Amino acid sequence: DIWITAYDYPDKNEIIINLLNFPEKVPLIPHHNIEMKFRNAKNVEFNSLEIIPAGKPLDFETDNAGNATFRIPLLKDLVRLRLKYA
Repeated sequence: DIWITAYDYPDKNEIIINLLNFPEKVPLIPHHNIEMKFRNAKNVEFNSLEIIPAGKPLDFETDNAGNATFRIPLLKDLVRLRLKYA
């Protein structure tokens, strides 16, 4: 039911991640506490994560390979995230 897209903006050192709740059948059912792992394909250092446009920060952890793991508390219809890197 969840569609995920990610767009890298190297000029801004950020990745925009979109999660869309788009089930085949209605009604739309909200999802809670989605755990997600974002692979560090560019070998960069992730330094902040926030829900946009509200600017609400999200906690995340990185593993030895630099991959970011985080939890999205609620996905009703659409959640957009900004993952900043250096």
